[in-house]
Amino acid sequence: MACCVLALACAAPARAQEQTSLIRPSLEPSPAPVAKPAFRGTYKRVGKPVRSGKSTVQKPARGVAAVRLPGDAPLAPPVGTAPPAAKPAPALPEVTATVRRKPVREIDPFAPTGVQVGAFVLKPSLDSSAGYTTNPDQIAGTRKGSWTVREEGAVQVDSTWSRHAFSANLRGGYSDFLDAPGASRPDAEGLARLRLDVSRDTVVDLTTNGRLSTQQAGIEQPIVGSKRALILDYGAAAGVTETFGRLSFGLKGGIARTEYGSLALAGGTSLDQSDRNVTAFEGRLRVGYALSPAIQPFAETTLDHRVRDTALDSAGFRRNSVGTAVRTGAVLAFSELLTGEISAGYGWRNYDDPRLATVGAALLDASLIWSPTALTTVTLRAGSEIAETSLTTSAGAVVHKAGFEVAHALRRNLTITGAIEASRTDYQGAAVTEDRLAAALKLDWKLNRTVVVRASAAHERLQSSIPGNDYTANVYLLGLRLQR
Repeated sequence: MACCVLALACAAPARAQEQTSLIRPSLEPSPAPVAKPAFRGTYKRVGKPVRSGKSTVQKPARGVAAVRLPGDAPLAPPVGTAPPAAKPAPALPEVTATVRRKPVREIDPFAPTGVQVGAFVLKPSLDSSAGYTTNPDQIAGTRKGSWTVREEGAVQVDSTWSRHAFSANLRGGYSDFLDAPGASRPDAEGLARLRLDVSRDTVVDLTTNGRLSTQQAGIEQPIVGSKRALILDYGAAAGVTETFGRLSFGLKGGIARTEYGSLALAGGTSLDQSDRNVTAFEGRLRVGYALSPAIQPFAETTLDHRVRDTALDSAGFRRNSVGTAVRTGAVLAFSELLTGEISAGYGWRNYDDPRLATVGAALLDASLIWSPTALTTVTLRAGSEIAETSLTTSAGAVVHKAGFEVAHALRRNLTITGAIEASRTDYQGAAVTEDRLAAALKLDWKLNRTVVVRASAAHERLQSSIPGNDYTANVYLLGLRLQR
């Protein structure tokens, strides 16, 4: 009995210390965590007490297990013995997951990669072809065909800037008719554009363009078997677009210049056409409203002033003029399915000479690209203008043209393209009209990213209300294109 009292007296301070540690203030550093005992409870007093130091503990008899009484706390291991080791959790089998990503398919694996030059990517190309032309002089009546050699070089430039953008397309070519040297002619064109993103809502566009061509057969180009007259067009424009929410305002101004070369006549003489040289100054205002990211209707007003180099032309007319045009249309951006712009309106032109009547005409302009499938691309272009003329009985010529092109990839490296373009020129006041038709079929076989085999067939036709000006010509070419 005395031993029991002594054991309880010694255990009382230990219990008090344990209870005190459970309410230790949180400001003191917490002791290192220890493994919780698997059992905590009471044991029957079995066997003889054993005195160890200043405390007395009860040693259970050998072979006698501790008995947990009903209502007691979980059994605790005897003092001085190590707690039973926790049974380790069963190890989970190691699973190695392989994530398969869908490979990104390149749109055109045969497209040229280009050459990186600083912050620009250059894509040069060189075309060389040979074939046959049924009517190189583009004349009516008896025609003489000729073998043809065509050379053409081009380069496309695109910037890789994170902000702003620059792009340029330059092309130049020469058609050499071996059996009709007088019909040989050059051609070239170029367009460069710089877009400056001044801010999120302000964009500045700077463009410059140039074009070298030869005067087409027709009422203004008498064909006498001599060389064609050269025509040079060039100009520059600057515009700014400001956006206020869904509303946008665009203001654009530009200058354009057209120069005519001398026209060779029979007998070695020539006709000076410098009186046809003209400079045009143009201003344009556009207001648009974005109904959605895909459709933005707009209204546009254009005012321009054309000034001839000479006050009077060869017939004694003052052909300086002022033109006005109004259009309404929409900018379309239905993802990659349909993009472009279409508009319709009316324009008129007043001339300084009172003998020249005011010319007015309906205007239709369109530039649309439709991709119904990943293999097919349809391009639609249309344009209208009131052009200059040298006919003494006409103040101006109203020109309407429309073109349609379909490109389809038969295979990833085999593309067939069909195109047709029609135009009508109506010389106001002269009761003269000219209808032109051009159709072409082209096949491109891409051997790799660098070499392309090309074959083409083209048909040209002119029908004039004046007899003796009609002609038909067919051109067949087979060549090779090198690109980078």
